[in-house]
Amino acid sequence: MNYSGTGCRLQSANALTAAAAAKLSILFVCAGNVCRSPAGQGVMEYFVARRGLKSQVKVDSAGILDDCVGAKAAWRMRLAAFLRGYRVHGRARMINRLDLDRFDLVIAMDRQVQRELQRLHSRPSCQLSLLSEFLPDDAPPDVPDPINKPLKTFHVVLDMIEQACPAILDILQLHLQSPFLDYPYDLASSVSFDGTRAI
Repeated sequence: MNYSGTGCRLQSANALTAAAAAKLSILFVCAGNVCRSPAGQGVMEYFVARRGLKSQVKVDSAGILDDCVGAKAAWRMRLAAFLRGYRVHGRARMINRLDLDRFDLVIAMDRQVQRELQRLHSRPSCQLSLLSEFLPDDAPPDVPDPINKPLKTFHVVLDMIEQACPAILDILQLHLQSPFLDYPYDLASSVSFDGTRAI
């Protein structure tokens, strides 16, 4: 995989500028940036707007592969998200090494994606987490890739993202309210699933 091309840098430029302007920034990453990560972006943007945090939290998405660069999100993902009231938009882009230094929190949709990101940058400034780290312990470790799978798999993806996003945003919002906290810190370990926060 080639992560360092000029095209990748150009695709990342606008996202990095916007991320720098926000107080906190989140990047969702999957394989091709046409299903899971744009869904993560769309769902998180919904919760960010609902809490009145659009000026404080920047959300974006990217993929580790260049196969789909420039493509819209898969139509079945857009449809499944639309039926739940979410807008999945934008065009696929490939992750750039600089993303891992400019974004505060980078969320990989599965362990293979996480390994590729660790290979891309061994000492990133961001906190790199799996989405499943923000789910209950009995949740599967990977968000399934729904490409070429039945429609119900797209809904499984959205179910996992819908459950994780409020937990992620709770912790980010805590940091916005308490800027004396060191950041990045272990976000996932501070999540409690009994209706409270562990910190």
